[in-house]
Amino acid sequence: MVTIPGTQRRSHANPGGIPVKEEYIDEVLHAVMHSLRENQTLISRRAIEEIIRNDPYLYPAFRSLSPTSRRTKISIIMNLHFPLWIKGKGVHQNTYVWKVKDEKEE
Repeated sequence: MVTIPGTQRRSHANPGGIPVKEEYIDEVLHAVMHSLRENQTLISRRAIEEIIRNDPYLYPAFRSLSPTSRRTKISIIMNLHFPLWIKGKGVHQNTYVWKVKDEKEE
């Protein structure tokens, strides 16, 4: 299982009660962990999806998913592990960005 320092692992179910398979969790956290640059504290759903799409053999659980299913699973997993960077009305769901590190952790 992949873990990122400073993350808090919560329940594996989303608020709707749909369980998330461990392999999806591991692959999303792996993509996040291996894509962050030294001073980077934020990551978007689009960036995670591109990482997974660009290397399907490294992320086999996501290989056969439709784009909608892939985005949904990424969002569920990221919401379980990280706070959204911006919460509020008027933020389109395609602009989901999570704060994965505090600035002081750099």
